[in-house]
Amino acid sequence: MAPPNHSERIKSLEDQVHSLLAALNARNTQELSDDSASARQGFWSKEPEAFTGERGHLEPFLAQVNVFLRLNPGRFINNSDQILWLSTLLCGVAHQWFYPHLSAVNPPAWLTDYPLFINQLCVVFGDPDHIATAKREIEALSQTTSVANYLTQFRQLQMTLRWDEDAMAWFFYQGLKENVKDDLSHSGKPTELETLCQGSRA
Repeated sequence: MAPPNHSERIKSLEDQVHSLLAALNARNTQELSDDSASARQGFWSKEPEAFTGERGHLEPFLAQVNVFLRLNPGRFINNSDQILWLSTLLCGVAHQWFYPHLSAVNPPAWLTDYPLFINQLCVVFGDPDHIATAKREIEALSQTTSVANYLTQFRQLQMTLRWDEDAMAWFFYQGLKENVKDDLSHSGKPTELETLCQGSRA
């Protein structure tokens, strides 16, 4: 019999991962205490969207992952469980990068160490100069729909840049639609960032 080709090995490994996760979910469901079940009654948390490996999408993906793990602290027993679960959320280039490591003769240490695994994801798919990228994005950012949507985009860049309030207030104002700027000027343009954000949404 001819040995299985590479794609067949990868498919077999994927099937094993999904089988292990199914068993893990069944075990966790079985082991949930009455108190835990009562505490979670009526509560539902959505799994993160898949990560394709596209540069610039890793940070929001990991933010979703962290929220999900915080909301489901008893779902995973150890690091390996977390890594197996997260691997099912990888697709495209990220999927192609991860699965060959499962069959490596000497698998990398990050395959069983969750913090190392996250670090490796950042090394491979993260933005090597996220500060410079955020600076370019905030300089080009402008309101195209609602103030709420613009503010959401602005806050994400603010978290990365951590500039002083005067600088952030200036950039926020510059990106607003002209009619919003006009409305602000009628009551006296605020100079503090938070007041400016609130005034633009009024």
